[in-house]
Amino acid sequence: MNLSTREGRREQGLRLQRAVERAGLSIEELAGRIGCSRALIYQYLSGSTLAQPDRLQNIARECGVSLTYFYAADDEAGDAPAQRDAQAGPAAISPDGPESMARLNVLDALARAQAQPPDYRALANTSELIIAAAQSAGESALECAGLLRLGTARLNLSEYAEAARALQKALTLAIESGDRSSESAARQSLGKALVLL
Repeated sequence: MNLSTREGRREQGLRLQRAVERAGLSIEELAGRIGCSRALIYQYLSGSTLAQPDRLQNIARECGVSLTYFYAADDEAGDAPAQRDAQAGPAAISPDGPESMARLNVLDALARAQAQPPDYRALANTSELIIAAAQSAGESALECAGLLRLGTARLNLSEYAEAARALQKALTLAIESGDRSSESAARQSLGKALVLL
């Protein structure tokens, strides 16, 4: 689904409407639970306004669906909401096949959403999915980004040894690819993890 088009935003709005109906909520109830106006929810439903990832994360929680339900490609969304992403493990998405890049893009959008506002446990789980899919697809830049996110999440969860392992791998990949920005970020975070160890 292309969210830069009105059709893509409308598709996301239809998925939102199905999730709300399945949860047995009214638009007013949903708006009250997530702290926004009814009018804003209706704008999301119509596709006139793109729902921000943090707002969608709150909606997903209230409706009992996964955040990826609102981002997945048409053939991946299905009619039934999926289980929550925070409970998914690295094997939940098979990275094989031509659709692996689309799945990586969905996971990347999900990870960005989970970082704002932070849900570090969910971010760590999604980052592990990204790493596994990127390794399988041979996408070292996405693998490095996933490792950096995983390291950051683990640091914030006070899991310093795991953070150091992820950040060391990210550093190695960044050096191999010549990505100075990722190398600098990995070095800084790795230093912090090592000090906290």
